[in-house]
Amino acid sequence: MKKIWIIALIVLVLVGAYAVYTRNANGGLEDAQPQVTAQPAQTEAPQAGGEALDGALVEPLSEDGQNATDAQQEVFTLTGQITEVGEDYLILEDAQQGQVHVNFAEDTVYEGIEQNALAVGQYAVVLYNGVMTRSLPPMVTAMRISVYEISGTVAEVQEDGRVLIDRADVNDQVLVTLPEGAQTPEVGDEIVVYTTGIMTMSLPPQTHAIGVK
Repeated sequence: MKKIWIIALIVLVLVGAYAVYTRNANGGLEDAQPQVTAQPAQTEAPQAGGEALDGALVEPLSEDGQNATDAQQEVFTLTGQITEVGEDYLILEDAQQGQVHVNFAEDTVYEGIEQNALAVGQYAVVLYNGVMTRSLPPMVTAMRISVYEISGTVAEVQEDGRVLIDRADVNDQVLVTLPEGAQTPEVGDEIVVYTTGIMTMSLPPQTHAIGVK
């Protein structure tokens, strides 16, 4: 009888141990299940041409690495005669705007002339970003100032008013269309004309003058 009780006790112990083992095993599986966490907010898809970095939209670059917005920045032009030159500015008599105060900046580009060679009487083309004050005279900051001067002797005056000039700086000729209202010179006259710098590749090269001095 005693043996039966001992066997029964062993069986109960084994059953209890098995139950505890099973519960612990199931509990381990439950603990191993991944907990559901809040999903991160979806970032807005970048527009065409841009990539999202840290929530910011990076603007696309042009082929030369410049910001595309900057590359497409609109440029405005002033064209006229210089009436005053200061240390960091000039006054330009523009055909449409009248007198304009043009400030120089550290990144202003000079084409056809050095800054220290700017002088009253020259004709210049000024590029700026469109920002102009309401002052009198209005003020702009130059992105680029171009002064292209051609001097020489009038070799021929054609019937249509164009002038063939023997250039003084190079052994070459250039055919110039004078600006409207300019006085027609005579053969042999010394002449100075100012252009935009655009010239054909014909023989002789041809260009349009923005001013005559």
